[in-house]
Amino acid sequence: MVVVLFINGSVSKFDETYVYDYTEDDKVLENQITKDYVVIYSGQRMGRKDYQLCDAIKNSDTFKIYYRKKTNTPFTYLGSTNFSEIIQERQNQVGTSAESNQRLKITLKIPAKNIVKRVVETHHTGIGMFKKPILEENNFEVDECNLFLGFYAR
Repeated sequence: MVVVLFINGSVSKFDETYVYDYTEDDKVLENQITKDYVVIYSGQRMGRKDYQLCDAIKNSDTFKIYYRKKTNTPFTYLGSTNFSEIIQERQNQVGTSAESNQRLKITLKIPAKNIVKRVVETHHTGIGMFKKPILEENNFEVDECNLFLGFYAR
């Protein structure tokens, strides 16, 4: 399985009912000595698809990490890794809203040799315009994807 992760460095607002703020939870950190990267990623607020992250970690599947500092800018493909682990299990029942400290937390180590840092340009417009080319290049059926998710697994 391949898991594509999206990390936003800013708060995403789609309307007054959908505000996604993972800025304190999701982080991309560079080791200044080894040039490896460590990514800290939190599961979903409701946790309904967190099992996909857990399964991918247990199977040492490939994670592809895309990040951006601001909403409404293209994502940068950071790189891929099979080095992942769960650092905190979800603390409350799936299907109930979790606070930041109750969500699933995982960490991913991207070795320096796997770092790419490629900006992914888009020819799309509208909602999900920056995610769509990434989903396409990773062989997802874009028309069947919920564009408001933080990760996709296939």
